[in-house]
Order: sequence, then C-alpha cells, then structure tokens
Amino acid sequence: MQGRGRELQPTGLRIIQAAVLINRTGEFFPGAKHDEIHERIYFSHGGIKPKTIDGFVTSEGYFVDRRTAAMIALECGQVKKINNPKLGLTSSEL
Repeated sequence: MQGRGRELQPTGLRIIQAAVLINRTGEFFPGAKHDEIHERIYFSHGGIKPKTIDGFVTSEGYFVDRRTAAMIALECGQVKKINNPKLGLTSSEL
C-alpha cells in the first residue's frame, strides 16, 4: 500500500516465525525453520521425538497451525499465494 511517499504495512495479525508445538505439554518452540526446531526438540528431550505439530507464532504470541498461518499471511499481505494449500504455510514462503 502506498501512502504519502512511504509504503504502509497492512495492520492486524501477522505471522512472525516458524514454531513447533509439543502435543503432550502444549509448549511451543519458535525458530527460523521447522527442521531446525525439530532437531532442537529432539536433543532437548534426550533423543526422543515427541508428537508435534508444525506451525507458526503470530504477532500476538499465539501458536497457529500451518493452515491457519496460511490464511493469516494471505489476509495481511505477507504472502501472495501458498504453494501447497493442503499443507499450509511453510517457513520458506515467508
């Protein structure tokens, strides 16, 4: 969006970074890429891979799954399209 000589960002909820939610505890771990986060979780849990959900952290600090993140990113203009709508948003699309 253009406004008086400077570019304006859409307002509202945005996607900040990738995150992985651990189902059992409800705790989520943010990071740059999902695979890096999974590696960190694996080692922090003594080589055990807990059941997880890939997603993202919003500008309000909430965890959302990939599909919800895709809707948010599209709505606020962070991305123009999602490569795989069934999967949802990927960290490489941000």
